[in-house]
Amino acid sequence: MKTIRIMSAVAAMSAVLAAGAADAQVRVKARGSNGTVTATKNAAGGAAVRGRGRVQNDDGSTTVASGGARRTAQGGRAARAGTATYDEATGAYSAQRGAAVQTATGATANRQSSTSGTRGEGWNRSGSASASGERGSAATSSDFSRNADGSWSGGSETSVTGNASGNTYNGATTIDPDTGKPVHSHSCSNANGEPVACPTR
Repeated sequence: MKTIRIMSAVAAMSAVLAAGAADAQVRVKARGSNGTVTATKNAAGGAAVRGRGRVQNDDGSTTVASGGARRTAQGGRAARAGTATYDEATGAYSAQRGAAVQTATGATANRQSSTSGTRGEGWNRSGSASASGERGSAATSSDFSRNADGSWSGGSETSVTGNASGNTYNGATTIDPDTGKPVHSHSCSNANGEPVACPTR
C-alpha cells in the first residue's frame, strides 16, 4: 500500500506540473517514511518528476519501487516505472519494469519486462518492446528461462516493417534442447505477404 501511495504521488505531481503556467520555474521535493518524490519544471515548458520508495512487506520480503516522467518543451514525453521484490529468507525475487517514449514528431517506443526466480533454482525473464515512426515499425518479444541445472529454454521473435517498401522481416530465436545453444531463423515478405529475399545488411 505504501508503494502505491508514493507512485500515486508521482502521478499527482505530474498533473500539477502539466497544469502550471508555461513561464513558471518550479522545483518541489517531498519525503516520506518510505520514499521521496521530486518534481521540476523549467521556464521553457519542460517538466520532470521522479519518485522512489522502499517498503518491508508482511511476509518479510522487501519491495523497492521507482518511477518517473518527463516532458520536453518541444512536446516529447517519456515515462518509466519499475518494482522489485526480494525475500532474503527464501531467496525468491521478482521484478517488473516498463518505459514509454513519444517524440515531438509522433514517433513512439515502449518496452516492458518481468523477471522472477529463486536463488539456486533458476529464473525466468520475459519482455517485449516496440517502436513506430516515420520510417517504419518494429516489435520484439522474448521469454527465456535458466533452469537449476544450468540449462536454458525459451525463445524470441522480432518483426520489422519498412514504410517505404512495405517489406517485413520476421526473425526467431529458439534454444536447441539437445545442445542448449540458440538457433536463429528468419524470413522476409513484401506488402502482399509474398516471400522476398532478405537484405544482407
